Parts: sequence; structure tokens; C-alpha cells
Amino acid sequence: KAKGVTSNPSEAIATAKTPAEQQRVFGSHDLDTIQDEDLKAMISWEGLTSNQKQVVESELAVRELRNTTDEVSSMFTTGGRSKSTGNFMTGITQYVDAIGSAVKSKNIEVAKQTIGKFNNWVETQTTKNDLVQEGWNLYTKNKKTPEESARLAEIQSTLRTKYNMGNDQYQPIHNGAKKLVNNIANDTQALL
Repeated sequence: KAKGVTSNPSEAIATAKTPAEQQRVFGSHDLDTIQDEDLKAMISWEGLTSNQKQVVESELAVRELRNTTDEVSSMFTTGGRSKSTGNFMTGITQYVDAIGSAVKSKNIEVAKQTIGKFNNWVETQTTKNDLVQEGWNLYTKNKKTPEESARLAEIQSTLRTKYNMGNDQYQPIHNGAKKLVNNIANDTQALL
């Protein structure tokens, strides 16, 4: 901790008025200990460089995406329209109900189609989970070979393009992705 900087991030941010004080606060607190509203305030600081402001903006973007992983995980079971993306997702419960209704009404063709869609979803989710787990294992490995680094880059690209994970500001597999990795593993396990 830098001299003259309080251990309370919110207090330190509220009292940092000069560029020098702002630099001290930025360098004295891990971003993950700072609340969202305080990070937003830091973006307007004159004492931060554009690179430092980009780091703060990236942290906010990652947090927003972490929150959406909870929403997706919940929708995985129940289905529904995503508040964050507006996309509709069919959940496990909806598949089970649709298959049950089709069987009950003796509409075997609809039951087969729904089972086929569910099986495709399971296959897609399992493949995504395998990629995420492999990517996380490579990402967290200390000394990667050039081949491992290339494979990680390939996985990151596939997760972004095929599975709509990540965006231009961050890679799908990153320092804050452990919760996402665990949620995807848990969701996949629920299907098996």
C-alpha cells in the first residue's frame, strides 16, 4: 500500500483529487477490490493514462459478463429470454415438458424432433465445455510451449466466433473466467 493511501478503496477514490493522488490510488488497490461505481468514477480521472483507463473499462466489461454468466446458468435450467442479450434460450425443463407433452398427445414425430434438438444442444454444450476446460488448463499453465500458446489462441477464437463468448474487449478465457469455467462445467454435467 502506498504511503498516504487509505486501505478503503471507496474512501481513497473519493478523496483522490490531484493526478498524483489518483495515480497513487490506482497503483495501491487491486481492481477486483473496487466497487463498480468507484471504477466508473476512476474512468473520468485526469490523472490516469489512456491505457490505465482502458484497464478499468475492461474490468467493468468483465464484471458485466460475469453477471450474465449467472443469468445464463439459471436460464440453462428454466429457459427464457435473456435480459442482457434479448435472445431466447430453451432450457432443460422446457425440453422435458415439450417431449412429455408430445408423448402424452401421441405426437411421436414432434417428440422425435424435440429429442433431436435436445441431443444437438447436449452435443454442442459438451463440445463447448471441453474447449473451455482445455482453454482454462492452457491459460493457467505457467510455461506454455509455442504449440500450446497457438492452441489457446485457436480455442479463444473458436469460443468467440462459434459460441458467442467474449467480445473485442476481452478473451473468453481470462483471469476472471474461473466462475464462467465452473458454470459451464456444472451446466454441462446437468445435461449428462
